Amino acid sequence: MARLGVVLLNLGGPATLDDVEPYLHELFSDPLLLTLPRGVGWLRPLLARLISRRRAPESRENYRKIGGGSPILAHTRAQAEALEKELVRRGHDARVTIAMRAWHPRADVAAKEMVEAGVERGVLVPLYPQYARVTTLSAFLDFEAAWRRVSDERVRWGKVRSYPTHAGWIAAVTADVKEALAAVPDREKAALFFSAHGLPVRQARHPQETYQQEVEATVRAVVAHLGWRGRWHLGYQSRVGPMKWLGPDVEEVIDTMAREGTTDAVVYPITFTSDHSETLYELDLLYGEKARAKGLRWHRVRALNGSPAFASALADLVEANVP
Repeated sequence: MARLGVVLLNLGGPATLDDVEPYLHELFSDPLLLTLPRGVGWLRPLLARLISRRRAPESRENYRKIGGGSPILAHTRAQAEALEKELVRRGHDARVTIAMRAWHPRADVAAKEMVEAGVERGVLVPLYPQYARVTTLSAFLDFEAAWRRVSDERVRWGKVRSYPTHAGWIAAVTADVKEALAAVPDREKAALFFSAHGLPVRQARHPQETYQQEVEATVRAVVAHLGWRGRWHLGYQSRVGPMKWLGPDVEEVIDTMAREGTTDAVVYPITFTSDHSETLYELDLLYGEKARAKGLRWHRVRALNGSPAFASALADLVEANVP
């Protein structure tokens, strides 16, 4: 049996407060994130340095509030271990590793691990269920460049582009939402709120971009799988800068729920497969406080993290995309 390599692709996050500024610099050095007009790309290193320096103090304070660093690496490693065990259980000679786009371990490390493991074919699996050029495509390009630096082209790599309505992923999400709903005392006045990472409208309108459509498809699939007939909302978080972003914003949705007489909001981070700053700081602390100030009880459902059901869904995706 050919040795199967799998690389889980994620963004990464600072492990310590000292890592925050260099992490932000890596993030804003990505040409798919910090887009510039043709001919002035040479400005990107300078702008990345200026932006990261300006944003670092506030970001450090936010990370301090959730324990001094991001848990994304620990969660991603747990997901890799769970996926490898599931693939081995299914009879594959598999090795699973991880590659972070903006922090450690980077794609170069993952590529070398795959070479040393002697993989003969592989699959790239983004931990972004919905495709976006700034996340999924950037991660693909990053790993492919790293692979070319350490190996030849005899190993073929399949790619999981996205999985917004994959049955296993939807079932895993739905199970956790259902559990949270069961704990709500008055479901008649409850609402589901799905929070997605924002995207600038200019990027969302790129002809190859399908992010917004896929986010909406995921939400519709979860609502249908639940059989939910009450109110539900989709909002976007993590806006940065003065440009126009996809909406409505989370605060707008909170205001809408308060006006509608919602008492309990069951909140699911629909574009996040693990808990990190966007869930632990933004959803739990920042928006949770705003929601409670409006009289809402805020029930934030954890991300899937090391869920066995999620590992099973990822294994299905791997098997369907082996070259």
